[in-house]
Amino acid sequence: MLYPLLTMIQIKPGVIFHPISVRTPAVMRILWIAQDLAPAKYDITITSGCDGEHKPRSKHYVGKAFDLRTRDFPKTEHCSLPTWVRRIQARLGDEYFTLLEKNHIHVQWNG
Repeated sequence: MLYPLLTMIQIKPGVIFHPISVRTPAVMRILWIAQDLAPAKYDITITSGCDGEHKPRSKHYVGKAFDLRTRDFPKTEHCSLPTWVRRIQARLGDEYFTLLEKNHIHVQWNG
């Protein structure tokens, strides 16, 4: 029997998850899609949930956004960081917003 290569989602120490995040499939879908579209053997790292400082009325504070680390994203010929961000947005669809920031990717569910 063959088993698929398992990947992990890493969580930066100190990240706090809003209770709504883990109970809302549409929010958790962000992480599943990001990991599914990541280059082989690359584990995404969540750097912020509802913790940290964000813009007023940020979706982070209501459990509908995550930030993902970019500094360790592998450089491959098949998937650059901007390409990965575009693929995440395309797979998630119009109910989501994805933004490549200076040192992370911000992804939120607008529902």
